[in-house]
Amino acid sequence: MNKAIESWAEMKKNDLVWYACYGTNLSRERFMRYVKRCTDSTAPRDSMPYRIPHRLYFAKSSPKWDDKGLAFINPKEDGSAMTLGRAYLISRAQYEEIRFMECGKNLNGWYKHELVLGTRGKYPVCTFTAPGMLAPNPPSEKYLDVIRAGLLETWPELGKETVDKYLAERLA
Repeated sequence: MNKAIESWAEMKKNDLVWYACYGTNLSRERFMRYVKRCTDSTAPRDSMPYRIPHRLYFAKSSPKWDDKGLAFINPKEDGSAMTLGRAYLISRAQYEEIRFMECGKNLNGWYKHELVLGTRGKYPVCTFTAPGMLAPNPPSEKYLDVIRAGLLETWPELGKETVDKYLAERLA
């Protein structure tokens, strides 16, 4: 490989983005399942709790999760709503591959709408969701258990009672 191509490839590898997640990827263990399937399986360089100013809701259905709803956020920003998330600092290439996987390996999948939520340091904070609001469908307990564990891992100061209340309010 010539030096110019190697240099460009290295630069792209270091093109970083904060991926802000709000569902089962709050759990680092679960998120790493996606990372390990990426072309570049480098672990996230960092992670942090992140508040997303969009309303969390549950819609669609997945056989993996007992044919119940999955997490989405309203694509329209809502200053009165706050979704507790987690941001992982990963390469742009990893972010795009994870987005593709979350879309069911179809660019027209449910999570095709990208939101740029701002910047943290010198890197953009991005996430994805459906382009519009979908018909609500409550999640399974199994799905909520993974989100609950991820919330407690990311936001340990909240405690189980507050996390349970947070999730219950999003199901109402």
